Amino acid sequence: AYDLTPTDPRTYRALAILYLGRERWTELVLLARDHTQRVPADPWGWMGLGLGLSRTRDIAGARDALTTGLSTMDAAERRTLDRIERISAPPQVAQLATLDSASRERTIAAQWFLADPLWSTDDEDPRLEFLARIAYAELRWGSPEIRRLGVDTDRGRVFLRYG
Repeated sequence: AYDLTPTDPRTYRALAILYLGRERWTELVLLARDHTQRVPADPWGWMGLGLGLSRTRDIAGARDALTTGLSTMDAAERRTLDRIERISAPPQVAQLATLDSASRERTIAAQWFLADPLWSTDDEDPRLEFLARIAYAELRWGSPEIRRLGVDTDRGRVFLRYG
Protein backbone atom coordinates (compact mmCIF):
# COMPACT_ATOMS: atom_id res chain seq x y z
CA ALA A 1 0.00 0.00 0.00
CA TYR A 2 2.84 2.41 0.82
CA ASP A 3 4.46 1.76 -2.55
CA LEU A 4 1.20 2.70 -4.28
CA THR A 5 0.44 5.80 -2.18
CA PRO A 6 3.69 6.94 -0.51
CA THR A 7 2.42 10.47 0.14
CA ASP A 8 -0.75 9.37 1.97
CA PRO A 9 -0.30 10.11 5.70
CA ARG A 10 -2.72 7.32 6.70
CA THR A 11 -0.67 4.72 4.82
CA TYR A 12 2.52 6.01 6.43
CA ARG A 13 0.97 5.88 9.91
CA ALA A 14 -0.34 2.34 9.38
CA LEU A 15 3.08 1.07 8.40
CA ALA A 16 4.74 3.03 11.22
CA ILE A 17 2.33 1.42 13.72
CA LEU A 18 3.40 -2.00 12.46
CA TYR A 19 7.09 -1.18 12.97
CA LEU A 20 6.43 0.36 16.41
CA GLY A 21 4.54 -2.69 17.63
CA ARG A 22 7.43 -4.95 16.67
CA GLU A 23 10.17 -2.54 17.79
CA ARG A 24 11.67 -2.54 14.32
CA TRP A 25 13.44 0.79 14.71
CA THR A 26 15.75 0.53 11.70
CA GLU A 27 12.79 -0.10 9.41
CA LEU A 28 10.94 2.81 10.99
CA VAL A 29 13.92 5.08 10.31
CA LEU A 30 14.03 3.99 6.66
CA LEU A 31 10.28 4.47 6.25
CA ALA A 32 10.28 7.87 7.95
CA ARG A 33 13.29 9.09 5.96
CA ASP A 34 11.55 8.14 2.73
CA HIS A 35 8.31 9.78 3.89
CA THR A 36 10.00 13.03 4.96
CA GLN A 37 11.73 13.26 1.58
CA ARG A 38 8.40 12.82 -0.20
CA VAL A 39 6.27 14.90 2.18
CA PRO A 40 8.59 17.24 4.13
CA ALA A 41 5.65 19.18 5.60
CA ASP A 42 4.21 16.13 7.43
CA PRO A 43 5.25 16.54 11.07
CA TRP A 44 4.58 12.87 11.86
CA GLY A 45 7.12 11.74 9.31
CA TRP A 46 9.71 13.79 11.20
CA MET A 47 8.45 12.66 14.60
CA GLY A 48 8.60 9.03 13.49
CA LEU A 49 12.14 9.58 12.21
CA GLY A 50 13.13 11.16 15.53
CA LEU A 51 11.61 8.27 17.46
CA GLY A 52 13.41 5.68 15.36
CA LEU A 53 16.73 7.52 15.59
CA SER A 54 16.44 7.91 19.35
CA ARG A 55 15.80 4.19 19.74
CA THR A 56 18.83 3.39 17.56
CA ARG A 57 20.87 5.79 19.74
CA ASP A 58 21.49 8.46 17.08
CA ILE A 59 20.88 11.24 19.58
CA ALA A 60 21.94 14.18 17.39
CA GLY A 61 19.83 12.97 14.47
CA ALA A 62 16.87 12.31 16.76
CA ARG A 63 17.10 15.80 18.25
CA ASP A 64 17.16 17.37 14.77
CA ALA A 65 14.26 15.28 13.48
CA LEU A 66 12.07 15.82 16.54
CA THR A 67 12.77 19.56 16.49
CA THR A 68 11.85 19.69 12.80
CA GLY A 69 8.69 17.70 13.52
CA LEU A 70 7.62 20.15 16.21
CA SER A 71 8.37 23.13 13.99
CA THR A 72 6.25 21.76 11.13
CA MET A 73 3.21 21.29 13.39
CA ASP A 74 0.72 24.10 13.62
CA ALA A 75 1.03 26.15 16.80
CA ALA A 76 -2.11 24.75 18.41
CA GLU A 77 -1.03 21.13 17.94
CA ARG A 78 2.46 21.92 19.24
CA ARG A 79 1.06 23.64 22.35
CA THR A 80 -1.30 20.72 22.98
CA LEU A 81 1.37 18.02 22.74
CA ASP A 82 4.55 19.65 24.03
CA ARG A 83 3.54 20.37 27.62
CA ILE A 84 5.77 19.49 30.55
CA GLU A 85 2.58 19.41 32.63
CA ARG A 86 1.95 15.96 31.13
CA ILE A 87 4.73 14.53 33.31
CA SER A 88 4.85 17.05 36.16
CA ALA A 89 3.58 16.63 39.69
CA PRO A 90 0.40 18.57 40.59
CA PRO A 91 2.27 21.20 42.69
CA GLN A 92 4.53 21.98 39.71
CA VAL A 93 1.52 22.26 37.41
CA ALA A 94 -0.14 24.69 39.81
CA GLN A 95 3.05 26.76 40.05
CA LEU A 96 3.38 26.96 36.25
CA ALA A 97 -0.21 28.15 35.92
CA THR A 98 0.54 31.23 38.03
CA LEU A 99 3.58 32.42 36.06
CA ASP A 100 3.81 34.91 33.21
CA SER A 101 5.14 33.55 29.91
CA ALA A 102 8.79 34.59 30.38
CA SER A 103 8.96 33.15 33.90
CA ARG A 104 7.14 30.05 32.73
CA GLU A 105 9.71 29.42 29.97
CA ARG A 106 12.62 29.86 32.41
CA THR A 107 10.97 27.52 34.92
CA ILE A 108 10.33 24.87 32.26
CA ALA A 109 13.94 25.10 31.06
CA ALA A 110 15.13 24.65 34.65
CA GLN A 111 12.82 21.67 35.16
CA TRP A 112 14.21 19.95 32.06
CA PHE A 113 17.74 20.69 33.23
CA LEU A 114 17.05 19.28 36.69
CA ALA A 115 15.26 16.24 35.26
CA ASP A 116 18.53 15.10 33.68
CA PRO A 117 20.47 13.23 36.38
CA LEU A 118 23.65 13.08 34.29
CA TRP A 119 23.54 16.56 32.79
CA SER A 120 27.21 16.39 31.87
CA THR A 121 26.64 13.57 29.36
CA ASP A 122 25.09 14.40 26.01
CA ASP A 123 23.54 11.01 25.30
CA GLU A 124 20.86 11.15 27.99
CA ASP A 125 18.35 13.92 27.42
CA PRO A 126 15.00 13.78 29.24
CA ARG A 127 13.39 16.27 26.86
CA LEU A 128 14.43 14.17 23.87
CA GLU A 129 12.98 11.05 25.51
CA PHE A 130 9.77 12.99 26.28
CA LEU A 131 9.41 14.00 22.62
CA ALA A 132 10.17 10.45 21.45
CA ARG A 133 7.45 9.14 23.78
CA ILE A 134 5.01 11.72 22.41
CA ALA A 135 5.81 10.49 18.90
CA TYR A 136 5.33 6.87 19.96
CA ALA A 137 2.01 7.54 21.70
CA GLU A 138 0.64 9.63 18.84
CA LEU A 139 1.64 7.18 16.13
CA ARG A 140 0.58 4.11 18.10
CA TRP A 141 -2.63 5.19 19.82
CA GLY A 142 -3.63 8.45 18.14
CA SER A 143 -6.39 8.62 15.58
CA PRO A 144 -6.42 11.84 13.55
CA GLU A 145 -9.61 10.83 11.76
CA ILE A 146 -11.60 11.12 14.98
CA ARG A 147 -9.33 13.76 16.54
CA ARG A 148 -8.16 11.48 19.34
CA LEU A 149 -4.70 12.27 20.67
CA GLY A 150 -2.58 9.25 21.53
CA VAL A 151 -1.07 11.07 24.52
CA ASP A 152 -4.57 11.57 25.95
CA THR A 153 -5.50 7.89 25.88
CA ASP A 154 -4.99 5.84 29.04
CA ARG A 155 -2.13 3.92 27.43
CA GLY A 156 -0.59 7.10 26.07
CA ARG A 157 -0.66 8.89 29.44
CA VAL A 158 0.96 5.93 31.19
CA PHE A 159 3.56 5.45 28.46
CA LEU A 160 4.43 9.15 28.40
CA ARG A 161 4.98 9.28 32.14
CA TYR A 162 6.59 5.89 32.83
CA GLY A 163 7.85 4.54 29.49
